[in-house]
Amino acid sequence: MGIAHITCRGVFLVVVLLAVCPPCFSQQEPGIEKARKQFQQDQQSIDKKLSAEFDTVLKRVGDGGGKVAKRLAVIDVVKEEKGWFEKSGLIPWSAPMRPHTQNYLKSLLKAQDKVSQAYDTEINKHLQKNEDKVNSLRADLKSVLGVEVVARWRHQSGEGQAMVHELYSNGRINGPESKATWSFDEEVLELKWPSPKAPGGTWIDRCKVSEDGKTYSGSNQIRTKIVGVYVKP
Repeated sequence: MGIAHITCRGVFLVVVLLAVCPPCFSQQEPGIEKARKQFQQDQQSIDKKLSAEFDTVLKRVGDGGGKVAKRLAVIDVVKEEKGWFEKSGLIPWSAPMRPHTQNYLKSLLKAQDKVSQAYDTEINKHLQKNEDKVNSLRADLKSVLGVEVVARWRHQSGEGQAMVHELYSNGRINGPESKATWSFDEEVLELKWPSPKAPGGTWIDRCKVSEDGKTYSGSNQIRTKIVGVYVKP
């Protein structure tokens, strides 16, 4: 979801909808139309801000003190992350970028919640009255949100087989409507896996992400060792 990616996606979305269903926009409720446009603007603004933060961090590291070799290593990592974000929408995990990643995720979720609330209000009007309208609004919201993968990690729990898991922009794992969720706070990635076998009904993996954002390690409630390796695009 880099800026170029988001911008293109927004244009593509409009083109496709107009081509498939020309009356959709003209017949859509004013509140929904306004919410959709605002979400697209918010999305682009959020992406632009994170894209600019890469340059801010690169300049700060370049102008800062400390060993040159270490600063060059950080610069290489941040440049790589910037390329992944702008090309594929993958968020950065390195230490210098984490505050900006967290702000990005919070802003994105806030924008998603805002447009979802607008649709919920309209759906509520037709609930129990017009099933076709409700289904149409739900499908439209899904296309507007455009929830996408923002990271892939090769995850291993204990002696189990390592598996690649996809983290989605709405905080879900392996699917935009999955019950498994993830969150990232400072240096800790928390993964929640609903399971009747888990204490309290959910396995909770709390993992510390490395400084370069390429690996993580931690444990769950019963101290099973958890490790992960970032999957490059």
